Amino acid sequence: MIKLKDILLEAKQVGTLYHYTSYNNAIDILKSGKLRSDVGGALGSLDDPFYSVSFTRDKNFHKVARNLTNVGNNIPCRFTFDGDKMSNTYAFNPYAQKGFEKDKKRYESEERIVSKKVFDVPLDKYVVSFDIIIEYKDQKEWTNNKMYYLDMKDCIELCKEKNIKINTIDGNGDPVPPKEVKSFFQKILLKLAYW
Repeated sequence: MIKLKDILLEAKQVGTLYHYTSYNNAIDILKSGKLRSDVGGALGSLDDPFYSVSFTRDKNFHKVARNLTNVGNNIPCRFTFDGDKMSNTYAFNPYAQKGFEKDKKRYESEERIVSKKVFDVPLDKYVVSFDIIIEYKDQKEWTNNKMYYLDMKDCIELCKEKNIKINTIDGNGDPVPPKEVKSFFQKILLKLAYW
């Protein structure tokens, strides 16, 4: 017989979590097969260091005004994770980066995994998809940086190699219609052919 207290002790209902990043960082994540805690070093103080990985519940985080040192304002992709499944292994702490706490225009719903030791989040256990954010309606905004497109191509190839589903989403975080996806990638291939 199942008891109510057993049901209530199940995993925390975290929901879908997103980890936004650049294509360059995504290549490293995909090659290693894991999301690593603070590769650049510990946070906190020398006496009380800690390591973390940040996620957001906001599917429109790429629209939030911000200044991220490792990504900047241009966030072209994200990893989507099963937060419910992850909560069986990791404890999540709500977090708002300084300057985001009270400003509704800049508010972010962030969740962090924090540990006293360096840790990894394996993609093969928790990743749902790799999402490419494309603003297909505003083509004049596309960058003229060849490496940007080559990094995107490398991410797609690595996802295929590792059996990670690839989604294309628009600026609102919604799926892009297949016809528009095809048009977007045809234009990229044409651009790469002329470089």
